[in-house]
Amino acid sequence: MAEYDRSVGFMNRWLNVTISLAALAIVGCNQADDADPLDDVVSSGEESAEITWVEIAPGVWERPRLEGGFERLGFGLQAFEFALERARQERVALLDLRDRDAPDLETRLHKNLELINYLRSTVDEAGEVGEPEPLTPPSVEATSLAASSPSSSSAVSDYVCAGSYNFDIQFYYGMVDGAVATTASWNEFGPYAPYQKTLHTYSYAWAPDYSPSDHTDSDYYGPFSHSCCASVSSYAGVGVTFRPMLYGSAYVSVTSGCSAFRFYEASNYSNY
Repeated sequence: MAEYDRSVGFMNRWLNVTISLAALAIVGCNQADDADPLDDVVSSGEESAEITWVEIAPGVWERPRLEGGFERLGFGLQAFEFALERARQERVALLDLRDRDAPDLETRLHKNLELINYLRSTVDEAGEVGEPEPLTPPSVEATSLAASSPSSSSAVSDYVCAGSYNFDIQFYYGMVDGAVATTASWNEFGPYAPYQKTLHTYSYAWAPDYSPSDHTDSDYYGPFSHSCCASVSSYAGVGVTFRPMLYGSAYVSVTSGCSAFRFYEASNYSNY
């Protein structure tokens, strides 16, 4: 299928309402062990409700999105190991589709291998030099729109290792199409730290109705150091469909003197 036309998706979308998800104030190593593991605050206009973050694996927290689907936060080396195992499982499932003429399959396999190589090299390097990040529970404050919102975005940011990262995942809905844009960025003030940073993003869109199709994109940058800033983005769109299925994930890893491993995922469907 031809690559999704961004201009059409953007012109057709019903509404572009921003969800801000201010997140991940990771407690320092000197903070008390009995710190509250999660602060869950969810608001929707005049209404507010509590949605619980559940730890599904060491360092990995998940909760449903009010708009449908889920969002997931990962921090620490064990979280990257979790993501690596999931990427490997996805590759096995993709290889099983090779005899079924699945759309965009070779691109998905290529992008999946990129993610596996990034996660594997990060986990291996951190294990070899003995610098796993101390596992401390996150404090998460989140706001989210009501389920009726036709367009949404989620942002996660935090300060680690002398700099700050930001993850941004946006879903766009048109009359007969949909798209996801995923961005990971890094910023710091001088004098710049010597730590090695790497950013990675992944976007996936597919359609289960009418003309089943999908589109995959990913990008990465690094390792880099002694720099003020960096940013990578990926974009995937699909149409014609009234049920666009959208997923995005963003990663940052910091090594060589300071350890930080973070990822954020968001999807408008639950079975990814």
